[in-house]
Amino acid sequence: MPKHKIHIERLLRSKSRTAIWNMVGTPAGLSKWFADEVDQIDRTLTFRWGSEERRAVIRRYDEGNSLRMRWTDEADTSACMTIEVLQDELTRDYLLVVTDYAEPGEADELRELWESQLETLFRISGI
Repeated sequence: MPKHKIHIERLLRSKSRTAIWNMVGTPAGLSKWFADEVDQIDRTLTFRWGSEERRAVIRRYDEGNSLRMRWTDEADTSACMTIEVLQDELTRDYLLVVTDYAEPGEADELRELWESQLETLFRISGI
């Protein structure tokens, strides 16, 4: 069965693309809100949550704008997780856009997980 696409957009308080990107597009930033620890070797990111570890291969990296990765244990090669920083042309406000894919029947659970993670991001960073 095909996976269900999850799309989340959040308005950001920060007016600094650099500050935002440092939190959402770098291993150091991701380790503050997404995982306990994030390491990068070449195009592979290793995420650790306690004793759990997962690896992702970076499919696209546009510094300051977007990070697209695919989990190495993901059978569906089209199911990539994407984090993007967009700027509204009229207001000049920044938006954080997350796209991810859930197994059938798990979309609500994945959306709740992302909401929790984003709440942590906003609480610790103020972006």
